[in-house]
Amino acid sequence: VLALVGDQLDYGDNICGAVLSIRFNEDIVSVWNRNASDHQAVMALRDSIKRHLKLPHSYVMEYKPHDASLRDNSSYRNTWLRG
Repeated sequence: VLALVGDQLDYGDNICGAVLSIRFNEDIVSVWNRNASDHQAVMALRDSIKRHLKLPHSYVMEYKPHDASLRDNSSYRNTWLRG
């Protein structure tokens, strides 16, 4: 979240919001970007977040467009795996 606030993420100008959800079994960082169909921006944001969190390149992150979240009323169900 500090990297986001400090404008340290690649394609950071495409970010509309973020939230950190602390859960019992896992923590979830959700980042909202402007355009889910801009594959280059989505992948660049993913890579930048992995780099700042020092996650291995092989770490799998899930991605879900906003309209899909609205349809099933969830930000985490039926996510698209994008590596």
